[in-house]
Amino acid sequence: MTKLRAPESIEDAVFQAVALLGEPLIEAAAGVSASLVRKWSDPDDQAHRIGLHQALAIDEALVRAGHAPVFGALFDRTARGELQGEDGNPVAAALRMTVEATSIMDRVDQAMADDLLDSAEIVAIRAKVGALRKRISRLERALFFKTTKGGRR
Repeated sequence: MTKLRAPESIEDAVFQAVALLGEPLIEAAAGVSASLVRKWSDPDDQAHRIGLHQALAIDEALVRAGHAPVFGALFDRTARGELQGEDGNPVAAALRMTVEATSIMDRVDQAMADDLLDSAEIVAIRAKVGALRKRISRLERALFFKTTKGGRR
C-alpha cells in the first residue's frame, strides 16, 4: 500500500524522482542502496534523511534525463515561503489568497460595469486566477495532510 506523503515534502520529492528515473538510476546518482532510497521516501521513517549532496545528485540525474529537478524546485518554493506562506502559517496563507481573490474579483467587476473588459485583460485575469487556483490547491493539500491521522510537518 502506498503511504500518504505530504505534498511538496522531501519524501514526496524522493518518491517523484523514483517514479521518473527508477530506483537503479537513483541508486547510481546518489551512490546508495535501493533500500535507503525507499527509506528516504517513507514519511514515517525519521531515522533516514537524504543529504543535500544526494538530493542535488538526483536533481542532476533528472535534468540529464530531460526532467525538471524536484529538489531544487522544492527548496526554491520553501525559501520564497510559497508552501504555506512567508510565516509558515497556512491560515495566514489562506487569508492572503482570499484578499488576492477579492482584488481580482473587484477588478473584474469594475471592468464589466464600465464595459471595458477587453481580450488582453481577460487573458491577464485568467492567468492570475490560474495561479491563484494552484496556490489554493497546494494549501488545500497541506491542510488536508495536517488534519489527517499521522500528518507531520
